[in-house]
Amino acid sequence: MNNTEVQEALVQPSKSFSIVWLLPLIALAIGVWLLYQSITDVPIEITVDFATGTGIEVGKTKVIFEGIQAGVVTDIRLDQSDMKGVVATIEMDNRMEAFLREGTQFWLVKPEISLSGITGLETIVSGNYIAMKISTSGSPTQYFSALEESPAVDMSEPGLHLQLLADDLGSINVGAPLLYKKIVVGRVLAYELDTAQDK
Repeated sequence: MNNTEVQEALVQPSKSFSIVWLLPLIALAIGVWLLYQSITDVPIEITVDFATGTGIEVGKTKVIFEGIQAGVVTDIRLDQSDMKGVVATIEMDNRMEAFLREGTQFWLVKPEISLSGITGLETIVSGNYIAMKISTSGSPTQYFSALEESPAVDMSEPGLHLQLLADDLGSINVGAPLLYKKIVVGRVLAYELDTAQDK
């Protein structure tokens, strides 16, 4: 009679958690993050009316605020309402949303030569761009009309602001320098007709 030894099988409980399950969780987390990024990074589309499309190029003309790109022109077309002027579609960085209000101003910056000097020299290298002056007043909007030239400095801004009266304008123009001992100490910001003294 053969004596056989019966050995009991050693049963080990399976692990309740496997590292393999981390892969789908990581993929899900990445997918959720990418979806969040795609939603939060969506640019804001605005339209700006210009008197002419000269100097504006789709995909090249940028909106610059304080030296930083805030948007880019994505389309330009004739104004269908009166066939005068053009309408530029601009994609703005969504972080500028709080400043897209009725008081915000846009204008095209390009090289210009006048009696007061040469302006916009930086555009020779970088190309024409659209500058903006933000405002926190007015209702939010996505429709703007561009200024024909840069706005005058706000009189409420720091600095000494003077108003001068003269019999006629002479050769003075916006941007003309104010000299003291042949040193530029200021510039002409704006001028207007004095209707109270006009006779």
